[in-house]
Amino acid sequence: MKPLSHITHFGLPGIEHIPFGVHACHFYSNRDELVRALVPYFVAGVNANERCLWVTAPPLPAREAVQALCASGVEDAIQAGALRILDFDDWYASSVGLKGLDVLQVWLDDEERALAAGYSGLRIAGNMSFLKPVEWSTFIECEKAVTAHFKNRRIVALCSYALAQCNDQQMSDVRHAHHCALQGSDIDWKWIDPPQFPKHSKGRVGTEPKLQASEQLRSTVAREGEIRVLIAEDHPIMRYTLRSVLKQFSEIEIVGEATNGEEAVLRAEELQPSIVLMDINMPRLNGIAATQRIKANASPIAVIGLSFSGEEHLIDAMLKAGAVAVVQKEKVLEHLYDAIRNATANRMDVHSRQSQNTLTTQGTPYL
Repeated sequence: MKPLSHITHFGLPGIEHIPFGVHACHFYSNRDELVRALVPYFVAGVNANERCLWVTAPPLPAREAVQALCASGVEDAIQAGALRILDFDDWYASSVGLKGLDVLQVWLDDEERALAAGYSGLRIAGNMSFLKPVEWSTFIECEKAVTAHFKNRRIVALCSYALAQCNDQQMSDVRHAHHCALQGSDIDWKWIDPPQFPKHSKGRVGTEPKLQASEQLRSTVAREGEIRVLIAEDHPIMRYTLRSVLKQFSEIEIVGEATNGEEAVLRAEELQPSIVLMDINMPRLNGIAATQRIKANASPIAVIGLSFSGEEHLIDAMLKAGAVAVVQKEKVLEHLYDAIRNATANRMDVHSRQSQNTLTTQGTPYL
């Protein structure tokens, strides 16, 4: 069975990708803000082959949520049952009622059923406007339990909280009970605080690929020293994902990070890493130009490009700039270590090569 990616499309501009296992929250002022957040969130889930459930509450009832979703082209998914939209009263009346952690078990069971049915995961959203003040403390403890138990599960959840119902202390409670809180508009979303994403263990059986390194390579690297990696990526979620993957290998040391192309060039010169993981699209200086600058003086630093699907037209340019390979971001779990392994093997005998071009592999990139 083909391994499933650890990353999924979140769907909101500015926060395009997110790891599975994330329990996020946002605050809204009115109905329209709910629509702007949750419709693209669920459209992304449908397109990613995830089973979806939206538990609605005032000011956006299920009937109006369905209308908004159908206008976005996911009517077939609703009719097929891949995307369900239920009012709060209907959901809890037909499920477990307000019995605290019983709700958590419902989510976990739903995820197992979704995976067994061939879906890539489970996507959930719920509006918490139904909460009464006397229920607040108990509910926040339940939210903390959800955050803890979603680790290593193929679940993404987004909880909606009405600003009018939250004082400063309650907003702080909500933010600390979730992995991350976000805010935004039609054109740009961002994290309110730096996201504290769950650290995934090495694969759940049947859902996450096990990352196993070549023992021969490990012994070779041990003789040559650690693989020093610089991460050049402007999206915080992707930087987190890359760190999570790389930390599973004891021979890899992350020596630094850069959030734009100019910084990547400076950090590469300063730190002299073995490998630079270079996002092709970055602000101030794109990854192609940054790679050209790093490789301009026959530098032994190996550059591995990072791209999203749909950016195939940039791969040739990245390889010609000096990258040894390009890894698709959606497939870093499957291919990143192999790309680093091959780049390290090339780098080990770089001093015996005749020119910079012999370091650059113009073969098939990892896609």
